[in-house]
Parts: sequence; C-alpha cells; structure tokens
Amino acid sequence: MSEHDSRDIVLSKAVLKAGENLGLSCLEITKIIGCNVDILESYGVNPGSTEGQKALILIRIYEGLFALVGDDTSQINHWMHSKIKSLNGIPADLVSEPHGLERIIGYIDTIKSKI
Repeated sequence: MSEHDSRDIVLSKAVLKAGENLGLSCLEITKIIGCNVDILESYGVNPGSTEGQKALILIRIYEGLFALVGDDTSQINHWMHSKIKSLNGIPADLVSEPHGLERIIGYIDTIKSKI
C-alpha cells in the first residue's frame, strides 16, 4: 500500500467517524462529499480531490462543534438537526447544498473566534 493509498484510507475513516458523530449516516456522508459507499469504504478518498476537500470540511465542522460543546455527541447531533436562524436552515440539510459546507464552517469559525 502506497503512502497515498494509506492517506486516502485515513481520510475516509476520519470522515465516516466525524459524520457519525454529527448524526449523519454513511449514505448521507457519501452524498455530501460526492462519492459512492464502495469507494469510500474500500479505497478511501484522496485529500486533493474535490471529494477529499469536502470530506476535510465535514471533519472541520465536527472539530469546530467539538471545540464548542465538547464530546457531547447528543448536543452536536441536536445542533446539526435543528434550525439555525443565522444559517437560515438546518445544518444537516445545508451540508448537501452547494456551498453549504463552507457556510456552516464559516459560521462555526465565527462563533469560535468570539469565544
């Protein structure tokens, strides 16, 4: 296994774990990042690809929420599935929209900067 292959697998495992902690299913994660389940689970995701960049943002969303509320996955899950007035939507729905990932991470980064 090459360095690139192992890096791809590590990213795949990380995005699956982050997505699970955000209350997202494997199928939802694959739709968000734009790849199929077989590729995600078997081959991984190249960090330099469009899918990889989306996976990294999804991980950053989890890390940002973790920094704000700790490891309380029920609170993180609640936030992801509640209407957020400032985002004008529900984060779990917004992540699938064009630029949704960027809007959410921007929002979280703004909140973190005020703490």
